[in-house]
Amino acid sequence: MDTRIAIPALEFRPAEPLNLLEVLEAQVRSLIAIGSPNEAGVTEAKYLDDAMNIARQYVWRLELAEIGFVDAVLVDYRLPGQFLAEAGGVYCVYPPDDCTLFNAIALPDGIVVAQFQWGTRNKGMSPAWSMEHFSPLEQGGTVKEGLTGFLYGGNDLLRLCYMDLPGSVSPGGFVPYLDLSDGGPYLDDGRADYAYPFCGSVSRGRS
Repeated sequence: MDTRIAIPALEFRPAEPLNLLEVLEAQVRSLIAIGSPNEAGVTEAKYLDDAMNIARQYVWRLELAEIGFVDAVLVDYRLPGQFLAEAGGVYCVYPPDDCTLFNAIALPDGIVVAQFQWGTRNKGMSPAWSMEHFSPLEQGGTVKEGLTGFLYGGNDLLRLCYMDLPGSVSPGGFVPYLDLSDGGPYLDDGRADYAYPFCGSVSRGRS
């Protein structure tokens, strides 16, 4: 007689990172190091205090983690894209602040923590395809968000996946993307319906 007990398979559910607050604090200190308080018109002490208060209040969203949004990122939407590009050493084919938002994309004001995925989920798919297949819980990443992510992750982030940024529209009407070459990172644009093999569409969880 078989006396073994069947054990049901455990479903993987990505939990909140144990070091979430430490990660966010490191991001805040990176923003301070590049001069963000001066750009925002506040002291370093106030910037740190305000940003960390927002970080402490952030509630990890399991439903977003389950569909691939596993990177919590603190974004200061007051900071100009050109400022973020210069701080990260990104060469811009066009001024990033000349980009507009794609239809129905809304950006928050001030400092916000959000959950992101940096394109690997849709790697090799066109921005148009990605936008058509986004979950109702996500929206396309913008130039400012991509530049912020690169500021934190550096070249290692782009070595995994170049970033299509379908939440923005370039001055020429195309989709901006962050790429990496021997000369370093650069911001360019391309057709929404073309699938660059090394690119994937960045997106973040809706608020």
